[in-house]
Amino acid sequence: MEKHIYLDITNHKVAFAVKINGIELVVSRFHQLPSKRLSINQWVFSGENEVSVNISINPHWTEPLNEQSFKMELIEYTGTKGNFAPRTLRELSWRYIEDETRFPVNIHELFELDLPYGDWLWRKGTALTEETLPLESLKKFITTLHGHLAAKEYAALEPFLQVKATELARAYSIPFSERLSDQRSFFQSELFTDSKWGMEPLDFGRMRVLFHAGGKLLEVVNETGKPFLASLPLEEATFSLPLRVCYYNDAWVLCR
Repeated sequence: MEKHIYLDITNHKVAFAVKINGIELVVSRFHQLPSKRLSINQWVFSGENEVSVNISINPHWTEPLNEQSFKMELIEYTGTKGNFAPRTLRELSWRYIEDETRFPVNIHELFELDLPYGDWLWRKGTALTEETLPLESLKKFITTLHGHLAAKEYAALEPFLQVKATELARAYSIPFSERLSDQRSFFQSELFTDSKWGMEPLDFGRMRVLFHAGGKLLEVVNETGKPFLASLPLEEATFSLPLRVCYYNDAWVLCR
């Protein structure tokens, strides 16, 4: 029996940000995202979970404030492939009320889950702050990842991807061997065979660290908010490796 948890958003002319368990998953700052559907299996766990929504108006917004609204549903699908039954866990609705609404609007809700795929390593990680962040060891970890990618060393890279691959396979009911085979093929047969393959040079002056889940899950991005590790332009696209990490047993682990 599988369980899949989805977040369905309908937005009308507001800026918003949505967090699940303290992890920012959806951000729309310019009133330009009317709807969004997102699978959140990898961000939730058995027991009490939290959803937080921040609704605001971008300072550059010029249209009248009279019909703004926001709706979000958390839906659980239970069953087997081709036969899933939906159940609404939470439904949040908000609309602008003239002379009453004050921005930003913050909404928090709790919801319970009973999931079949276990817990996540990042929940056991050390809660870090800017003051306690072991920055030099994080830079060393990223430098090692960058080096293996640049040198097309998949055998050396695979252990760094182990926790992420294992947990995502569990979260989405994918056999681990299948997940590993797809991952290996992606790197060895697609990325590393590209004639233009190469990594952007590391520039730690551009690095930013975002703290999620009370500091237990960290996201490493550049100054524009995009993944810090990225390839040079390739034949068809540009590759980037999301860096959502935790600090567990005094070591960095790539979690998502």
